[in-house]
Amino acid sequence: MNYNVEYVKKVLPKPVLFVQLAEECDELGQAALKMFRILDGRNPTPIPIEQAVEKVFEEIADILGVMRTLELTDAECAARYGEISADKFERWVGRLKEKYGEE
Repeated sequence: MNYNVEYVKKVLPKPVLFVQLAEECDELGQAALKMFRILDGRNPTPIPIEQAVEKVFEEIADILGVMRTLELTDAECAARYGEISADKFERWVGRLKEKYGEE
């Protein structure tokens, strides 16, 4: 593992890292809301879409960085995320089909 990740793990305890993760998730939510405003167009913002997309990428990278320090990015974790995601997509598609009358 990279020196910087190891250093952060050594200096900051897990509870603090989970607070950092929550903060980064909140910032991703704010970036997603800004994207909504840009794409929807009803409530204009002076931020260009390219800058807003970059902010989304930056926040995702921040989340992944904290996840690395929490050791939540290895192959076993990725496999579990894949399983959970597949189940959630099944439910999501089911709700969409129900709402839009598709089989």
